[in-house]
Parts: sequence; C-alpha cells; structure tokens
Amino acid sequence: MAALKEEQSYGLSCGKLSSASNLSVLHVKLTDSALRALEAYQNCKSNLSCQPGIRFEGNQGRITIPRPDCPNEVRTFTFYLCNVGRDNPQCSFDCIQQYQSRFGNVMLDCLGGIQDKITVCATDDSYQMTRERMTQAEEETRSRGAIVIKLGGRYRAKRVLRKPAPGIPDAVPQRRRPTPVNLANTMKKYVSNVSDRPYRDRVIHLLALKPYKKPELILRLQKDGITQQDKDSLENLLQQVANLNVKDGTFTLKDFAYKEIQRDWPGYSDGDQQLLKRVLVRKSCQPHNATGGSGETPSSSPKDSANSASPPQTIPSSSMCLPKDWLNGMCNSSSVPTSTSDVPDYLLKYSAIESQEQRQGYKTDFNAEYNEYRDLHSRIESITRRFTQLDAELKQLSPGSADYKSTHDQILQEYRKIKKTNPNYSQEKYRCEYLHNKLAHIKKLIAEYDQKQLQSWR
Repeated sequence: MAALKEEQSYGLSCGKLSSASNLSVLHVKLTDSALRALEAYQNCKSNLSCQPGIRFEGNQGRITIPRPDCPNEVRTFTFYLCNVGRDNPQCSFDCIQQYQSRFGNVMLDCLGGIQDKITVCATDDSYQMTRERMTQAEEETRSRGAIVIKLGGRYRAKRVLRKPAPGIPDAVPQRRRPTPVNLANTMKKYVSNVSDRPYRDRVIHLLALKPYKKPELILRLQKDGITQQDKDSLENLLQQVANLNVKDGTFTLKDFAYKEIQRDWPGYSDGDQQLLKRVLVRKSCQPHNATGGSGETPSSSPKDSANSASPPQTIPSSSMCLPKDWLNGMCNSSSVPTSTSDVPDYLLKYSAIESQEQRQGYKTDFNAEYNEYRDLHSRIESITRRFTQLDAELKQLSPGSADYKSTHDQILQEYRKIKKTNPNYSQEKYRCEYLHNKLAHIKKLIAEYDQKQLQSWR
C-alpha cells in the first residue's frame, strides 16, 4: 500500500477526472478474515487459475476469493451497500490515487467523490477471533496482578537490640518500610463496584460514551462481570434505552436516557469522564427540532479542509442560545435581516446537475464560500457554548433563589458584553445560517448527480 511521506510536497490533480471519468469509486470496509483471504490470494495468484469476483444484488452482494490451499474452492463473503452521500451528507470524501509520472515525480490524482460504501459482513471466524482476543486481554490483566508478601510471617526472626558505642551519636533511626499496595484487591474492588450496580445503569453508561454492536457490548460487559440472565435480557433492554442503526448494526443511547447519566460513575476512567463531558455539551447544544435519524450519535465538527465537500454541523438555533425570557426585550429583532423573497436565491440559481462541467462549477462555488462559513460557525459556536452552559446551570436552580438570580444576572451581563464587543452578531448568525443552507443544498445536488452516475454505470 502506498504511503505519504512526511515533509514532502505532492502535486495534486483535482477537479479533472480524465481517464477515471468512466470509473466509480467505493469505500470498502473489510473484516480481518476478508483481508487475510485477499492477501493470501495476492501472494499466490500466479499459481491459481480461478479469479476473484464480486456480484451486486440490489443493496447486497457477495465477494468470492480463490483459496490458495484448495485451488478448486473459493471463500465467499457477503456485504451490504449503502449510500454515504445521501444517508449521511457530512461523511462523503474523495478518492485520491498516488502514481508516478513519466518524469519520475510522485503525483496524486482525484478519481472522484465516494458516495457508496461496501461493508463486508463478519463471519463465524471473526467472532471467534474476537473472543480469543478478549480472553488473551483478560489473561494479561490477571498476569499483571501484584503478589503481596505478608509482613511478619510464621517464622519471625528474633530482634537483638544493641546499645550504641560510647561517644557515638544516636543510632540512625530505623527505616520505615512502606506498606505494599495490593493491586489485585484494588482491581477487584473496582470490578465489584461496577458489577453491583443495576444492569440497566451499566448498559446506559457504556452507550453514553460511544455506539456499540451487540457482540461488542456483551464482551465489554463481561469485563465487569455479567450473568447468563443478563445476557438473555439484553435485547429487551436495548429496545428500551437505545436506537438501532440498521446500516452498521450499532446501538446508540436514546436522548431521554442521558438524564440518567452519573458523572461520577465508578466504571469511568479520567479519559471516559472527559469524553462524557464533551458528549453532554454537544447534546445540550443540539436544537430540539434537529432533523436526522434516530440512530445517529452526536458528532463533532469535521476536520478543516479547504476542499471539503460537506458543511460542518448544524448551527444551534437562537432560541437555544439566547432565550427571549433572559433578554427582557433587549434583543432588537429588526437587526436581523429578513429575506425579501419567500424562495432563497440559491434555490433559483442551483438546479439539478446535468453534466460533469456543471458539477465542477457547483463544487468550485462551494469551496469559495466554505472558509467564510467555517469562520462564522466557529465564532458563533464559541458564543453559544457559553450561554448553553449558563442555561444548564439555571435549569438546575430553584426560581426565586439567590443562586437563580445571580445566574440570571450573569446571563444578562454576558449578553450585554456580546452586544458591546460584537454588535454585528445577529447579522453574522443570519449569514452563517444562510451559508449553511446554501452549501447543504449544493452538497445535496452533487450527491444526487454522483448517485445517478453510479446507477447508470451499473
């Protein structure tokens, strides 16, 4: 596999598909078994008469790879196909090919946008390998346990006290030995603290950190101890507190369950607590009427890229960040620009794409305004994050109390500071929302065009 070297510049041919215009690029996610089968075939393909093959049947299919040890037999792997650009428009990316020019220079060429993803399904040996890895990890954990030698054994040596010689200062005080720490008991205490908690709470606190597939969740629960009865009831419990993402088979925590999260959960490490804090902040910043599949998890903003084809995450609504009952009429609604037409101008300008040249023009327009959108989004997010934190504190206080009044006054003070230091906040927020909708519209048209091109190629 080609690798990019550090501190080396490469020429990038972006925007012209040239010889790759008749190709369709896909993102392929292999299992360990499928990868080993491909590597074994690559090493012995010159001695084999059979060829590997791939067959599509709607959104599913299968891959056949000859077996070097049995030339007349093949290994079959099933897969499913999903559209990345349509189902998750913030995760599309381009395929880059590395090659060597006729002058000997290493070049990079853009083969096109990846809109479809092939995910190879796991086989029985994949699950067996996962179990073996978990067993090996548990053995390594047990082998690291400390052996504690009890002080003062059965045969205690007789202590002899000798008086110091005349003229010699007091004897050196006896060195006090530190009491050894029993790591095994410490680990056992941690496990018992988690295993003694209700089974529902254990599942919720694991799903709060990241999505899990069911086999992965069972293996993780086994680390802290799990009974067969708990395993049998896991399916019903997941239906109550989690959403299933049918595309990758992962479970994500439902929104209402985040209210049951304990920040001082004994099963959390310091890193887990920091991750939980970021997750809860993102959840509080999401608007209540946000659109999206129920199986999606909170996601951070994408990496900064001038050629990125997807806008960052949705801007929180103004009602979430600057509630009207806080401002007491201080926010002048007339300062926010309003559209002079019911139909935005970008809907009239950007219609369905009919050619590759039109697609490239749309992407050029996208890249021209993406940096401005990213900067506006960053500034507005820094402002709204502070109000979100104060909002969360205010909701936990009793109305009429001294703490409630103090927090309320702090919110008003923060708002006055924003009006003074950034008087154009309303215009910038309107501009940011406008660019978000415009770039999302262009992105959607590009994804639809690429999908039609892929279907015509099939």
